[in-house]
Amino acid sequence: MPDEIEISDWPTYREVSAGAKRSRMTKSRLNSVGIWVAMSIATLATEPVSSQEKDSQALLDKTGIKGGLCLVIGARDTTLATGLAEGSTLYVQVLQPDAKVAAQWGAVVANSTNREQIGVRAASLDTNHYDSDLFNLIVVEDSETLGKIKLSDLCRILVPNGVVAFKNAPALSASNGPAGFGAEAKALKMDALAAPLRQGYAGQAGMFQAIFKKPVPPVEWKPSLSRKWSA
Repeated sequence: MPDEIEISDWPTYREVSAGAKRSRMTKSRLNSVGIWVAMSIATLATEPVSSQEKDSQALLDKTGIKGGLCLVIGARDTTLATGLAEGSTLYVQVLQPDAKVAAQWGAVVANSTNREQIGVRAASLDTNHYDSDLFNLIVVEDSETLGKIKLSDLCRILVPNGVVAFKNAPALSASNGPAGFGAEAKALKMDALAAPLRQGYAGQAGMFQAIFKKPVPPVEWKPSLSRKWSA
């Protein structure tokens, strides 16, 4: 026969009630945590896209550029570069004159999912540092940082059909005078995808008010002097 079970071995009603209450409280806490997690995920999913991310996508849509090399000048941070990298296969170099700030930005990029597409260089823009026909896209967030650099200098380092985009219209920038880059773009025969006007802006993409496209140089045909193809 099995051993007799003493009544004292069984939990009292108070202990059973307390255990049930703890169980209900535990389930309640778990339900609360589950609801909080679900709400947090929903909040992240519905979080509005930043204006710079919208600007980067608008710029990509406007120019049709999806890959190649990109140079970002006068950046406030790496947000715009991140947006460009996420929306394309561009390799983006961000210039930052302050070495300390550049190091901070570099640390941010190193911990991002786009670290293989973005690089931060501690330097001001010097177009002589770059070869001709190099960049597919040049983005100028602040045209005041260009100093004495002209549109022709930027045009030289663009590939044919490459684009330079200005977030604050250079035609309204004091450093470039009232004519701005508009007249220079015309002289360089660059197509104006978006251009600053006296009464506003035509065709701007997001906050990019001036966008110029480098023309493709005409192909010079020369007769061959080889006798290989002679009759």
